[in-house]
Amino acid sequence: MRTPLARLALAAGLAVAAGCTPNAFEVSLSGQTTIHGDAATAGMVLTRIPAIGSFANIDFPASEEFQQNQATKDAVQSIKVSSVKVQIQLPGTQGFDFLDELHFIAAAGSQEKEVAGKTGISGLGMDAPNPTLALDVDPTAELRDFLSAPSVSIIARGSGRVPPQDTTLQATVKLKVVLKVF
Repeated sequence: MRTPLARLALAAGLAVAAGCTPNAFEVSLSGQTTIHGDAATAGMVLTRIPAIGSFANIDFPASEEFQQNQATKDAVQSIKVSSVKVQIQLPGTQGFDFLDELHFIAAAGSQEKEVAGKTGISGLGMDAPNPTLALDVDPTAELRDFLSAPSVSIIARGSGRVPPQDTTLQATVKLKVVLKVF
């Protein structure tokens, strides 16, 4: 016969085996940007990736996920990006062949840290309709120190060629937040 304590230990063991930690949660950020395209200048050097509005001035402690988990800045042990995905929303005829590289950087004041990136994108064969690109995440990029900054942003930088028409990208960044155990 198993005791309630044995059931609790078994449940805790299963949670750890499944990769769950009771002191961790996920924060998901998503936003859009449009790279301006032009048939007349298509193929010319792409000079910048426009800002993703919802990735500017991020206030982690004010987020729904922090509120639900009653997390404070002081309680955070670690924040790391777990995934970054970018999908072409519009037009349905556009693939990623115009983009050579894409990098996502966390920034606060003069402090910057690359959290994910991908090179050689145009050669991946990611054709229309609506391809999704998964960036390579830097598992060592720790963002905990960014919590004390008054403003945190995630910026996209990249290079390639101007697409033949306006191209809307949807980006999703998922972060794993680990809280200190007191």
